[in-house]
Amino acid sequence: QLRAVALREGLAKFDLMGISLGGTVAAHFAGEWPDMVGKLVLADCAPRYDDASRANWPVRATIARAQGVRALVPMLMGVFFTERSLAEDGPDVRHVREIFHACSGEGYALACEALATCDARAQVARIRAPALIMLGSAEREMFQEAARWMNGAIPGSRVLEVPEAGHASIRERPAFALAALREFLS
Repeated sequence: QLRAVALREGLAKFDLMGISLGGTVAAHFAGEWPDMVGKLVLADCAPRYDDASRANWPVRATIARAQGVRALVPMLMGVFFTERSLAEDGPDVRHVREIFHACSGEGYALACEALATCDARAQVARIRAPALIMLGSAEREMFQEAARWMNGAIPGSRVLEVPEAGHASIRERPAFALAALREFLS
């Protein structure tokens, strides 16, 4: 679908960024159609989740369908943001919380099911675009391992930790993220 949109819009080659599930999609795309990607940014993502996470996605999907995403918000906020940011409850934290509260239970469940089965490791190994791999310094170990693996698999890539940030690193530290993105994409 992303390729179809790009072609429809006349984009033969473009820079691409994905965050979380979007990062997994961006990595898959960049490996499938490497000639279409100029520069690539992969933020807080993994090409394949570890077994514990893969087993947890169906549980989250079931809760989202039965009780709505609202039932998951306390857990999600603790993953997406550091304790410090949650305590400060700034506009970015409030925005993400509002988005989760408004999120479709079925839509979230479908995303969970996609993440439980996705495996873009073969595509990542075919990426040739200059790549910046970003992740929060407080990101879970699985994402740290994924960042290291992607860095080893993508020639010339580099990993950048966003300080004092969780899974929503670029949302948690937007000034840092914007400066890094401007430098990388210029």
